[in-house]
Amino acid sequence: MGEPFQFSKAGRNFLAAFVSTMIGDAVPLEHKPAPEKVAIEIEGMMAKLPSLYRLGFAALIRGMEAGPFVFGFRRSFSRLTPEERLKYLREFEQAENYIQRALILMLKTAVFLYYFADPAIEAAIGYDHLCLLKARQQSDRTY
Repeated sequence: MGEPFQFSKAGRNFLAAFVSTMIGDAVPLEHKPAPEKVAIEIEGMMAKLPSLYRLGFAALIRGMEAGPFVFGFRRSFSRLTPEERLKYLREFEQAENYIQRALILMLKTAVFLYYFADPAIEAAIGYDHLCLLKARQQSDRTY
Protein backbone atom coordinates (compact mmCIF):
# COMPACT_ATOMS: atom_id res chain seq x y z
CA MET A 1 0.00 0.00 0.00
CA GLY A 2 1.03 3.58 -0.52
CA GLU A 3 2.81 2.75 -3.75
CA PRO A 4 3.08 5.42 -6.46
CA PHE A 5 -0.03 5.40 -8.59
CA GLN A 6 -1.10 7.50 -11.52
CA PHE A 7 -4.00 7.20 -13.93
CA SER A 8 -3.26 7.25 -17.61
CA LYS A 9 -4.06 10.45 -19.48
CA ALA A 10 -7.21 8.75 -20.78
CA GLY A 11 -8.13 7.79 -17.20
CA ARG A 12 -7.78 11.36 -15.97
CA ASN A 13 -9.72 12.63 -18.99
CA PHE A 14 -12.49 10.16 -18.26
CA LEU A 15 -12.70 11.14 -14.59
CA ALA A 16 -12.73 14.86 -15.42
CA ALA A 17 -15.47 14.32 -18.01
CA PHE A 18 -17.40 12.14 -15.54
CA VAL A 19 -17.19 14.82 -12.84
CA SER A 20 -18.29 17.50 -15.31
CA THR A 21 -21.23 15.36 -16.36
CA MET A 22 -22.32 14.36 -12.85
CA ILE A 23 -21.92 17.80 -11.25
CA GLY A 24 -22.20 20.15 -14.20
CA ASP A 25 -23.64 23.47 -13.16
CA ALA A 26 -25.58 21.99 -10.26
CA VAL A 27 -23.30 23.82 -7.83
CA PRO A 28 -23.35 27.51 -8.85
CA LEU A 29 -20.13 28.57 -7.16
CA GLU A 30 -17.38 30.76 -8.43
CA HIS A 31 -14.59 28.78 -6.76
CA LYS A 32 -15.81 25.19 -7.08
CA PRO A 33 -13.20 22.48 -7.60
CA ALA A 34 -12.18 21.80 -11.17
CA PRO A 35 -13.02 18.33 -12.48
CA GLU A 36 -9.30 17.75 -13.05
CA LYS A 37 -8.61 18.46 -9.37
CA VAL A 38 -11.18 15.88 -8.33
CA ALA A 39 -9.54 13.34 -10.65
CA ILE A 40 -6.16 14.01 -8.99
CA GLU A 41 -7.74 13.64 -5.52
CA ILE A 42 -9.19 10.27 -6.51
CA GLU A 43 -5.80 9.28 -7.89
CA GLY A 44 -4.28 10.08 -4.49
CA MET A 45 -6.90 7.92 -2.78
CA MET A 46 -6.10 5.05 -5.12
CA ALA A 47 -2.41 5.23 -4.20
CA LYS A 48 -3.36 4.32 -0.62
CA LEU A 49 -5.30 1.20 -1.58
CA PRO A 50 -3.97 -2.32 -2.12
CA SER A 51 -2.78 -3.01 -5.65
CA LEU A 52 -5.73 -5.30 -6.46
CA TYR A 53 -8.16 -2.44 -5.78
CA ARG A 54 -6.08 -0.05 -7.85
CA LEU A 55 -6.04 -2.47 -10.76
CA GLY A 56 -9.79 -3.01 -10.49
CA PHE A 57 -10.55 0.70 -10.35
CA ALA A 58 -8.24 1.41 -13.29
CA ALA A 59 -9.95 -1.38 -15.26
CA LEU A 60 -13.36 0.11 -14.43
CA ILE A 61 -12.23 3.48 -15.72
CA ARG A 62 -10.85 1.99 -18.93
CA GLY A 63 -14.09 0.09 -19.44
CA MET A 64 -16.26 3.13 -18.79
CA GLU A 65 -14.15 5.24 -21.16
CA ALA A 66 -14.56 2.67 -23.96
CA GLY A 67 -18.10 1.66 -22.99
CA PRO A 68 -19.93 4.05 -25.30
CA PHE A 69 -18.68 2.06 -28.30
CA VAL A 70 -20.61 -0.95 -27.00
CA PHE A 71 -23.77 1.14 -26.68
CA GLY A 72 -23.63 2.46 -30.25
CA PHE A 73 -21.81 5.75 -29.77
CA ARG A 74 -18.92 6.53 -32.10
CA ARG A 75 -16.55 8.06 -29.56
CA SER A 76 -15.10 7.30 -26.15
CA PHE A 77 -16.79 8.78 -23.08
CA SER A 78 -14.49 11.78 -22.67
CA ARG A 79 -15.04 12.74 -26.33
CA LEU A 80 -18.83 12.60 -26.21
CA THR A 81 -20.91 15.75 -26.00
CA PRO A 82 -22.32 16.51 -22.53
CA GLU A 83 -25.76 15.40 -23.73
CA GLU A 84 -24.38 12.10 -25.06
CA ARG A 85 -22.53 11.52 -21.77
CA LEU A 86 -25.73 11.98 -19.81
CA LYS A 87 -27.59 9.62 -22.12
CA TYR A 88 -24.86 6.99 -21.79
CA LEU A 89 -24.74 7.26 -17.99
CA ARG A 90 -28.53 7.08 -17.72
CA GLU A 91 -28.56 3.92 -19.84
CA PHE A 92 -25.78 2.48 -17.71
CA GLU A 93 -27.55 3.36 -14.44
CA GLN A 94 -30.88 1.95 -15.59
CA ALA A 95 -29.49 -1.32 -16.90
CA GLU A 96 -31.12 -4.52 -15.70
CA ASN A 97 -27.68 -5.85 -14.86
CA TYR A 98 -27.01 -5.25 -11.17
CA ILE A 99 -23.24 -5.23 -11.69
CA GLN A 100 -23.49 -2.33 -14.14
CA ARG A 101 -25.57 -0.34 -11.68
CA ALA A 102 -23.20 -1.16 -8.80
CA LEU A 103 -20.14 -0.11 -10.79
CA ILE A 104 -21.58 3.26 -11.68
CA LEU A 105 -22.69 3.76 -8.07
CA MET A 106 -19.15 3.03 -6.86
CA LEU A 107 -17.70 5.53 -9.29
CA LYS A 108 -20.27 8.20 -8.41
CA THR A 109 -19.59 7.68 -4.70
CA ALA A 110 -15.85 8.25 -5.13
CA VAL A 111 -16.44 11.37 -7.20
CA PHE A 112 -19.00 12.84 -4.81
CA LEU A 113 -16.87 12.12 -1.74
CA TYR A 114 -13.97 14.11 -3.10
CA TYR A 115 -16.00 16.82 -4.79
CA PHE A 116 -18.10 17.63 -1.74
CA ALA A 117 -15.10 17.44 0.60
CA ASP A 118 -13.68 20.56 -1.01
CA PRO A 119 -13.81 23.47 1.49
CA ALA A 120 -15.64 25.76 -0.95
CA ILE A 121 -18.38 23.18 -1.47
CA GLU A 122 -18.64 22.40 2.26
CA ALA A 123 -19.09 26.10 2.98
CA ALA A 124 -21.67 26.43 0.21
CA ILE A 125 -23.82 23.62 1.60
CA GLY A 126 -23.35 24.80 5.18
CA TYR A 127 -21.26 21.91 6.45
CA ASP A 128 -18.77 23.00 9.09
CA HIS A 129 -17.90 19.82 11.05
CA LEU A 130 -19.43 21.32 14.21
CA CYS A 131 -22.30 18.84 14.12
CA LEU A 132 -19.80 16.01 14.36
CA LEU A 133 -17.93 17.65 17.22
CA LYS A 134 -21.15 18.33 19.17
CA ALA A 135 -22.36 14.78 18.64
CA ARG A 136 -19.04 13.38 19.84
CA GLN A 137 -19.03 15.61 22.92
CA GLN A 138 -22.56 14.52 23.79
CA SER A 139 -21.76 10.84 23.34
CA ASP A 140 -18.62 11.22 25.50
CA ARG A 141 -20.76 12.63 28.32
CA THR A 142 -23.20 9.74 28.28
CA TYR A 143 -20.55 7.09 28.99
